[in-house]
Amino acid sequence: MTLPEFLNQTIMFQGLSPEQLTELANLAIAKTYRKGEIIFHQGDAGIGFLWFDRGA
Repeated sequence: MTLPEFLNQTIMFQGLSPEQLTELANLAIAKTYRKGEIIFHQGDAGIGFLWFDRGA
C-alpha cells in the first residue's frame, strides 16, 4: 500500500483529492525512535505534524 492510499484510509484525510494526498505524502519524513527515547517534551514549540504508526 502506498502512503497516499494509507492516508486516504484515515478519517482525517479522507476528504482530500488524490493529488493532495500525494503532495502530503511527498512532504512526509519517516523517522524511527528507540524504545524510551524522548520525542518531545510537554510545552515544546510545535515543529510539525507527528503521525505514529506504532509504539509501546
